[in-house]
Amino acid sequence: MRVAPARSIGGKPVYLPHHGVIKGTGPCAKLRVVFDASCKTSTGVSLNEALRIGPVIQQELITILMRFRTFVYVFVADIIKMYRQILLHESQTHLHRIVWREDSGAPIGEYELLTVTYGTSSASFLATRCLQHLAQKHADEFAIGSGCVLRDFYVDDLLTGANTLSEVRRVREETVALLKRGKFELGRWASNCRELLKDVEGATDASVSLGGDSSSKILGIAWDPVIDSFKFDYESGSPANCITKRTILSEIASLFDPLGLLGPLTVVAKLILQDTWQTQVGWDESLPQDIHTRWLGVKQQLTNLGELRVPRFVGRVIDAGGVQLHGFCDASERAYGACVYVRAYNSGECRVRLLVSKSRVAPMRAISLPRLELSAALLLAKLIEKVRESVGLPAAGVVLWSDSTITLQWIQSLSRKWSAFVANRVGEIQRLTEGAD
Repeated sequence: MRVAPARSIGGKPVYLPHHGVIKGTGPCAKLRVVFDASCKTSTGVSLNEALRIGPVIQQELITILMRFRTFVYVFVADIIKMYRQILLHESQTHLHRIVWREDSGAPIGEYELLTVTYGTSSASFLATRCLQHLAQKHADEFAIGSGCVLRDFYVDDLLTGANTLSEVRRVREETVALLKRGKFELGRWASNCRELLKDVEGATDASVSLGGDSSSKILGIAWDPVIDSFKFDYESGSPANCITKRTILSEIASLFDPLGLLGPLTVVAKLILQDTWQTQVGWDESLPQDIHTRWLGVKQQLTNLGELRVPRFVGRVIDAGGVQLHGFCDASERAYGACVYVRAYNSGECRVRLLVSKSRVAPMRAISLPRLELSAALLLAKLIEKVRESVGLPAAGVVLWSDSTITLQWIQSLSRKWSAFVANRVGEIQRLTEGAD
């Protein structure tokens, strides 16, 4: 930042309130500055309301994680203070002013922030757009590194890999060299291969939280590079004697499971929330005893999740003739879901591992079971399309399974024969699953 000039270049300045927040505990705790760009100005409009957020231009986390699970050798890293490496245009700095003094006896000074400010609604887009512009600009010189930056970054977190040690080394070297062209530096390195990190500063064997800020999550997914497995970190939310519809909604929203590895548990939590709506109790009123007991049961299972380990590597999906994708869908009167498994056959040994799953709670209004089974089949079709976009499909192809004979007959017939509900879903399933068995 710099001392604010007497006259701003762009117009009337905007002052951002800010305060310190301590993140973490013990010796690892850090003091972070939070800027409140949602605070109303004298005009009654905040800076965030005046800014355009910008579109999402990076791939979804679920896409990056699925691809991350198909590499033999992987590494993760993040850009050190990414926002602070990107300068604002001179005409925009007057919109990022703060007041500051070193101690209570010093006079208050006015300053302008010169880099992208965390807390403004457009910050994420501006940072990721600069990252992608850098990759596109140097694509001819760093072809592999450019593809990695465009494909494997989630905000400032890099999750990537390759199937041979020589390939993954080249990915790392080109990505580091490319980012240096924009003065970006990678830190907090971790890998399932110690040899890959021999000449890297800041490497760690500690578990790496996936998907952004872990402090806002009650349940979050992490990767342990030592045993190359996913694990789940759980922090207890509200006390057991203070369970309301508001606390249940808050805790369910904080369950972070992008791959759906805990689908059988999280869907039960969503069903409990649906039941609280049918009781018509207020947001902060006591819940009926049966719902209270069921929720305590779910929280007890969440507590035990710290012992669960899920292998990261599911098999080489791309260019592997001995690999198949098997998708399953099913439904009940309360919920429906779909999941995709990778079946790898190598040297006489067959291994099957869960890749991803999705689940949905059935609507409160009554819907027939065959229609819910059809909805589950559509969910599976969309999930397979997401897998196709993420990791590609093996030569052996895809096999999709449903135990509903009515659904199978619908899918195998012309969609226009049926009612609008069935016809729309059958047509979409046929379009998405062309070539699958």
